[in-house]
Amino acid sequence: MPHFCATSYSKAHEFLTDDPDCPISCRAVTVLLSVPSTTNTTTNTTTNTNTNTMNFLAHLHLADHCQSNLTGNLLADFVRGDPYRFYTPDVAAGIKLHRFVDSYIDSQPEIRAWRQQFPPTIRRVSGIALDMIWDHYLARHWTAFHDLPLAQFVQQARHEIEQFQEPEPETYQQMTRRMWTQEWLLQYQQESAIHHALARMAIRRPKLHALTECPPFLAAHYQALEQSFFILYPRLMQASKAYWLESRDSLIQQGHTQV
Repeated sequence: MPHFCATSYSKAHEFLTDDPDCPISCRAVTVLLSVPSTTNTTTNTTTNTNTNTMNFLAHLHLADHCQSNLTGNLLADFVRGDPYRFYTPDVAAGIKLHRFVDSYIDSQPEIRAWRQQFPPTIRRVSGIALDMIWDHYLARHWTAFHDLPLAQFVQQARHEIEQFQEPEPETYQQMTRRMWTQEWLLQYQQESAIHHALARMAIRRPKLHALTECPPFLAAHYQALEQSFFILYPRLMQASKAYWLESRDSLIQQGHTQV
């Protein structure tokens, strides 16, 4: 079974169950999952530096764009250490693609510049706010990036992901149930839903109280952020596809050699 840090996941569980109506971002989950663990196993020796700049919808879209495993790409934020120890090669390779996406987008100068644009009092949570707004722009302009309507894509993704038969952490199961039934990915189309989600996260998690100050910043820079999205996202799509085409066979083979 995959190694899931009990301390970290109990905090994530508290967060996820506090507000059943609040769509959340990958980074918001990781903020809660990154609590240091006293466990020192071979699956938990790497410091969690993953900042998960892109969000659930983007990860699913990029997985589909690359023809990678959707579940692996969605599950990645809930798996620590070497994914090949716990999952079939195809799923583990999807987790690797997700990690590449996170690393790549965080390295982009536009992302670093935007985080510095946030007032110092809320800069610590700027990554969560950016996560949410990037997925909003993707959902809002979905037809520019995918042939299927968003609702149909979400339906097909849900069908595939719910067929998954390998081990899943409880917090991931809770998150995905709410994501599907409350239609988070469709809600992302509305800017107001993003602002509401940030406000609700701040209410439910006092340590994230600075999120309440993020919506005015996002609203004030809405068009400039949107322009950045249209520069960044096609670049991310291209980089992800190039990484996948170059690395897919070796990633799959790596899993077979560890069986």
